[in-house]
Amino acid sequence: MNVKVKLTEYKDRLVIETVDPEKEDYPGWTPIGPGRFGCVLAGTKTGLGASEEALAWLRGVKRGRDAIGDIDWFACNDDRKAFAWFGGFFRIVGRDAEGSRSYAVFADDCVSIPNDVPEGARDAIDAKAEE
Repeated sequence: MNVKVKLTEYKDRLVIETVDPEKEDYPGWTPIGPGRFGCVLAGTKTGLGASEEALAWLRGVKRGRDAIGDIDWFACNDDRKAFAWFGGFFRIVGRDAEGSRSYAVFADDCVSIPNDVPEGARDAIDAKAEE
């Protein structure tokens, strides 16, 4: 099975990319929609692809005091891990993002991918840096 969400890093920004966002029938996938603040992927062992650079970035995320965070990686009651974030299918996250109070990085519970940052994300980050 292919991953549903890819995490890469570019210029100290985390890039979150949903693969085939219009296909909602992926196991463990809950997309943003009415009454939802963001997206959740339960089952990161097979559904989440993360580059080494993204994992290093994630290790620098500070835990917040709330039950949910801007981005979050947490253990579920059924021994699966889930990754969640505020916002839509594609998001660029800066260093000001916080995790939840239970945020952790489960580097052994995801698929290792190359740090192939989407061109549109690189362009957006570069354009913001030029402002």
